[in-house]
Amino acid sequence: MALVNTPTQFGSAPHTIDVEIAGFNVESVERVDINLRENEHDHVRFVISGISPLSVTDYIDVPVKVTVSVGYSAGFTFCGYINSIQPSYKVSSGRANGSLLQEAWVHCLGASAKMRGKKNRVWPSIGENFKVLDMVSEMSSDYGLSYACPSSTAVIPRKVQRGLSDWAILAKSCVDSGLAVNLHGSEIHVWDPYT
Repeated sequence: MALVNTPTQFGSAPHTIDVEIAGFNVESVERVDINLRENEHDHVRFVISGISPLSVTDYIDVPVKVTVSVGYSAGFTFCGYINSIQPSYKVSSGRANGSLLQEAWVHCLGASAKMRGKKNRVWPSIGENFKVLDMVSEMSSDYGLSYACPSSTAVIPRKVQRGLSDWAILAKSCVDSGLAVNLHGSEIHVWDPYT
């Protein structure tokens, strides 16, 4: 695990960011951007200096772990997979870390990435109405995840999942029910954003 950065902005909380990427030289990570938003995939983007041309394709779907540590709380750990790598180079700039690719943006999606494949399905498969809790329970079982969801979610009408991913239909169902969803680590978390 390599220490990436410490805060330099005035007034920011003291923190450290550690990065682990299987088989990757994390010493060349220059910057880490983390986006955690309700109803969206968790997303981490690294800026890496001097990346091997082979790395552009060899590291797709490699596991990534980013830990943000703060002194006053438990912090946060992102677990996900490399989704894409966008290298850049200028011939006149020479080599960085022995590579002509001076910089690369490495995009990673959280655990919800495995819920991205498009499917066709009707929710519920039996009966007329269902709750978001029913959908969350079934999806967590399908993907080997845990979940936290209010038991008193509203009954919603039948939904047709035509050409949508499981994540997209789950997020849509939550929004339609006045709820929000995210997936951090291995837990689908559904909550009421208005309470």
